[in-house]
Amino acid sequence: MRAGAYAVGLARRQRSCLVLAHVASRPNLAIEPSFVASGVTANDEAVADLWHEVGTEVDLASMEVEYVTGQGEVAAELARIACDLGAAAVVVGASEQLRHRWIGSVGARLVARRLWPVVVVP
Repeated sequence: MRAGAYAVGLARRQRSCLVLAHVASRPNLAIEPSFVASGVTANDEAVADLWHEVGTEVDLASMEVEYVTGQGEVAAELARIACDLGAAAVVVGASEQLRHRWIGSVGARLVARRLWPVVVVP
């Protein structure tokens, strides 16, 4: 939510369109199909909750807002979305997962692409 609030403020100050992107990781193929189906449903609910939270925090009527969803490797999909939409900047939340110290976080992988300014909000 902090990254979302920062992005809203940035878009408002720049008088630009705010694009909210939600990317779901691809499910592990070893998982049984019933778990994949329930995971998709849970993911859809998470997206709806996020959209509702943003809508209550932001006066969406005063801004141009676009909502985009994707599925796949998160950093690659966010990069594709940002390139397709001609993003001026990308704002992401900082990862709280310990494993990202070794394999790199989404923010670090986006910064490494050097295509746009990337803001990683703690």
